[in-house]
Amino acid sequence: MSIYYVTNNAASAREFFEKRSIYLAEANDPRYANLVDFNFAEKHLYGKVTRRFEPMVINRDFAQLRAISGPTPQGAPILVLQYVADAFAQLSQQFRKSVMASKIDPTDDYLSELRAVKAFEDPQVLYRTHLNDYQQTIAGLFMQANSKISNFDQFITQLMTYFKNSVRKHPFTYPAFIKSSYCPPTVSGLVIEIAELNPSNDASKIDLFYKSNNWEFYLNACREYGFMVDRLIPWRIVADIGSAQMVDFATTYGRDSTDAILKIDYKTAHRDYMSNFKTALLSLYNMVTDRPIYEDSLCDNGNIKMNIINPTKYSLMEFDVLYGQMFFLRLYCKIRFYEEESKFTEGEKSVLISRCENLAHLNFSSAINAFERILNK
Repeated sequence: MSIYYVTNNAASAREFFEKRSIYLAEANDPRYANLVDFNFAEKHLYGKVTRRFEPMVINRDFAQLRAISGPTPQGAPILVLQYVADAFAQLSQQFRKSVMASKIDPTDDYLSELRAVKAFEDPQVLYRTHLNDYQQTIAGLFMQANSKISNFDQFITQLMTYFKNSVRKHPFTYPAFIKSSYCPPTVSGLVIEIAELNPSNDASKIDLFYKSNNWEFYLNACREYGFMVDRLIPWRIVADIGSAQMVDFATTYGRDSTDAILKIDYKTAHRDYMSNFKTALLSLYNMVTDRPIYEDSLCDNGNIKMNIINPTKYSLMEFDVLYGQMFFLRLYCKIRFYEEESKFTEGEKSVLISRCENLAHLNFSSAINAFERILNK
């Protein structure tokens, strides 16, 4: 165990705080604005929220992902947005040229030849895994409580009690998942990792990166090609779509500004989500009600009779027709209020939901958009 730095997750809270503070002080270099602490303030959400802090994801209808050229681990191609791939290709070439010209140390394990080992991860795939785990947990709580749920109305009443106490830390909806720590920054298509190391081991970060002979060259080269370097995970570089350099690469593909990149290549996470929201609720209900309910009752003759109650089953179409859009809109809004750190009073929440319902009668998508815009503001 290192005297000065955290080397694993086994440290006590106090030890972690003290050692991480030493690391952050050591890793601070005001000369390089592109050495960024992505755990600080709004930077934690970089690439995952719009300028209005609405959760966003890559719009696969318009954004083009491209495999990173050069040596990569075996398996599926490592993807990023196409202009990020172009920038990384030139950055990697700069390192190769510098090695050949003896400008940098060629023996450095990570900072002599840049090799991408990880990049884009599909947020929908990650969310499905997260949702499945969360549904299993919630279903387990219903089972532990020996809940006798026979229809969706009973189910949702108890479910909202669980949600009220859990979804702030363990999100249920897709938009909340995107903003959460469960969702990695790699979903943005802007992130490339050049090593597979333990992010909890601060000692190795100092030894392998900050003390590397090539460290300053690495920071300068990343800045030259429009990349930021994660201060806590120095093998992670992040395309800075606010930089002139990265916008120059994006201009080749018709994105001539940061706003154009955000408008063309990304969409809000809540867009087209409502049908999946309904499906997730029905799926969870089916998990909770997958077995009959047994109840004892006293007969007139004094005998005890066991009654078997089969919970109501719904097809997705029946589910949708029976409850209707406004029911799911209200439910979505209530859950999202639980998930976000909002300062709305109960009265303000009721007014906002009511206004969104009124708007939904005219245009349902506009109602969801308005709600998310106000909620995330």
